[in-house]
This record gives sequence, structure tokens and C-alpha cells, in this order.
Amino acid sequence: MSSSDPLAPLKAFRLRTVQLGLLLTALLTGAGLLFDRDLGVGVLLGGLGGIVMFWIVARRMAKVAADNPQVIQLGAFRWTALRMLVYALILYRAYTLDPESGYGLIGAVGGLLVVRLAMLILGFTGLDLTHQEK
Repeated sequence: MSSSDPLAPLKAFRLRTVQLGLLLTALLTGAGLLFDRDLGVGVLLGGLGGIVMFWIVARRMAKVAADNPQVIQLGAFRWTALRMLVYALILYRAYTLDPESGYGLIGAVGGLLVVRLAMLILGFTGLDLTHQEK
């Protein structure tokens, strides 16, 4: 990423968010597996699904912003609709793991929030910024 690229900070943020999200997902999945298998699998499903959808939407929005900023609202709506559909499928699958106790569903909800937690951590700490950008 060259310094002349105006989207370089966005790309760095996207990459660091995915890296931190994967780390948090692995840690939370391990902790969930210690408690209950369905909880761990739910966290894994939600975490990976949330990270993949974040990556796709962030890449698409960066391309739209670079090419034609006027159509960003239409692109945002379309990708948000797809993201919500994927989230619904993840939550349904997690629910089917254990419909009686709901541990899979609880884990998936927590897993879907992992990418948001990663964004918050990066936003507050600035770990995605290089020394020159700080």
C-alpha cells in the first residue's frame, strides 16, 4: 500500500480488523468448546461468517468509493441485504445445533459480534495505524 493511495488507511483497517477478528474468534471458540461443544461451534460459525461478510462489504465499499462515490448508498443497501441474509442463515444453522438449550444460537450471536469488537479495539487503540499515520 503506497502512501499516495487515499484508501490506504481503510485497507489497513480492514486487514487488521480481519486479523484481530480471527484471533478473537479462535480464542472465544476455544473457551466456548471448554464449556459446551455447541457453544463453541456457534461462536465459530458466527465469528467466521461475520468476518467474511465484513471483508466482502468493506472491499466492495472501497471499490465503489474509489470508482463512483455517488452510488455508494445503493451499493451499501445491496450488500447490507446480502449480509443480513447470511447472518440469518448462520443463526438458523446455529439454532439447529441444539434447539433445546440454545447454546449454539447464543454462541453464534456472540460470534457475529466479534468483528464489531475487533473494530472497536482497533478504533480506540489505533493499532491499525503505522507510525507515520499516527
